[in-house]
Amino acid sequence: MRMLALAEAWVSRGGRFVLTGALPPPLAQRVEHTGGQWIPRPLDVDDGAWTRMLAVTRGAAAVVADGYSFGPEFQEQVVSTGRPLMVVDDNGENREYRAQLVLNLNVHADEAMYRTRRPGSQLLLGPTFALIRREILASVPRSRAVAGPVSECLVTLGGADPLDLTGSLLRVSPGCFRWRVLVGAANPRLEAYQRLRRDDLTLVANTPFFAREALRCQLAFAAAGGTVWELALLNVPSAVVSVAANQEALAARLAELGAVDLLGDARLGVHVTEWVGRLEALANDPPRRQRLIDSARGIVDGRGAERVVSRLLEVV
Repeated sequence: MRMLALAEAWVSRGGRFVLTGALPPPLAQRVEHTGGQWIPRPLDVDDGAWTRMLAVTRGAAAVVADGYSFGPEFQEQVVSTGRPLMVVDDNGENREYRAQLVLNLNVHADEAMYRTRRPGSQLLLGPTFALIRREILASVPRSRAVAGPVSECLVTLGGADPLDLTGSLLRVSPGCFRWRVLVGAANPRLEAYQRLRRDDLTLVANTPFFAREALRCQLAFAAAGGTVWELALLNVPSAVVSVAANQEALAARLAELGAVDLLGDARLGVHVTEWVGRLEALANDPPRRQRLIDSARGIVDGRGAERVVSRLLEVV
């Protein structure tokens, strides 16, 4: 989703884009609706060689690589074309950096993660550069005030939810409010969830309208990924769990800053009954929900994609 946000900002400045990699079909369709082109990468090709070929044949002005498998060998192949490269990761996972730009939009991002980088490279660190989609920005409320009780809780646990936290949550007692559960495009369990019909449950599959669904709710239970920035801008207080190694540091730092209520690391154990109890306590504590909103909105302003595009254009 963060690359889609960057692509939207690039298009708004008159650019065009091609996205390649692995995407579920519904997300590929969203790329095309944004004005870009989706080109699936063959499974049996070298990533660096494929990206180099695509950049040259398509006449790309720049290349952006988002992920943890774009190490020095990949980067060398891309920069050898003479095109600027920006590498995006979360905790310095790509080891060495030959790219002109390195982006880590997380609140815990630190220059020490990127000691082994080329001279003159630029580091774009922190939520100042958080990549937020236009759909979110167009829906940001003017007020931050917590109004009334929690009638509905948003559940958003990632596109694939490999730990099936969604299923675990749906099988426990319902709690004191309704659940609005978002099921991502890469989650294969939608039919199983649909069989768990309850009056307090609304399932929403692969929605392109995240803001609309979030704004129906007064509280969110979320994975500690990029969604936390979107919820912050939408003024929805969040309780989060980390579900992957790359989320640990982000979740811990956000909790330290008072921007989220951290329920724990789901990889160490799924404690749904405890989590629901924590959510109920938060629902019954409007002042705490207000503090979460105020802290989160103090961290991110939504202009990150615009700033990143400006930096890209400086090196093109």
